[in-house]
Amino acid sequence: MKEIINKLTSLRGKIVSLIDHDFEMFQQYPHLCNFIHSELQRDPERLLESVHMVKVLKQTVFERQLKRPPDGAKPEKWIIGT
Repeated sequence: MKEIINKLTSLRGKIVSLIDHDFEMFQQYPHLCNFIHSELQRDPERLLESVHMVKVLKQTVFERQLKRPPDGAKPEKWIIGT
């Protein structure tokens, strides 16, 4: 995932790649969603441990691209495909 985020490509390309990556992972491991959900219910404090990953993401090109989308860009349209 880190490779996708740091790729020298457009923000839209990164979002599409991240979504593709997640769909492939959930196809390969169909019970992963249920596992994640049950673990979050069982131990919500553990979620705080993942804050480190958020700090790492904030230091990437991806974060800078999110903060400064191109002029006239409407990211919500990328997501819904309109």
